[in-house]
Amino acid sequence: MSKDNFSSSEFIERLKKKEMQAVSLLVEKYNVVLFRGAMAQLKEPVASEEVVAETWEAFFAAIERFEAKSHIRTFLFGILYNKIRERRRHSARFVDLENPDPLIDMQFANDGHWANQPMDPERFVGASQDLEAVENCLEALAEKQKQAFYLQEVEGESREEICKILEVTSTNLGVLIYRAKNQLRLCLEAKAVSL
Repeated sequence: MSKDNFSSSEFIERLKKKEMQAVSLLVEKYNVVLFRGAMAQLKEPVASEEVVAETWEAFFAAIERFEAKSHIRTFLFGILYNKIRERRRHSARFVDLENPDPLIDMQFANDGHWANQPMDPERFVGASQDLEAVENCLEALAEKQKQAFYLQEVEGESREEICKILEVTSTNLGVLIYRAKNQLRLCLEAKAVSL
């Protein structure tokens, strides 16, 4: 079954009737993708599996309300990210870093020039190729920045789909992606300096 058929009205009706074949096809298609999305956010396999299970439970509880205005994948990822937010709120591990403006201000002198010259590209590439450094820098991003970056750069989702999943405007998404990339660059530069 192709990706587009998962959002067909016929397939949605089969899901609403809880037909085993339709349910199995959907879970088989998206379970691994949802797990990867959860792992990118939580970095813990057990917690990721739990969030994916909660996502499926919420999805099948809400399937009656699904109006097919977006792709079923968008609906699933929206639920997944809401479950991740809930988990973070309950675990008290969530730190809100949504306001990185002081970080941006630190990069520039009062005259508008760079406070510190950007590093040599070769050192920057060396640092960015260190997977652990990249993962640590990604983990330091604010939740929505990390989600937006992951959906765009790893999952290859369209801006429109990401806006629906994260419930943000296109302008806000642009800001999230810009800030995520900027913070990643700063973090990787700092790690390269310490090499």
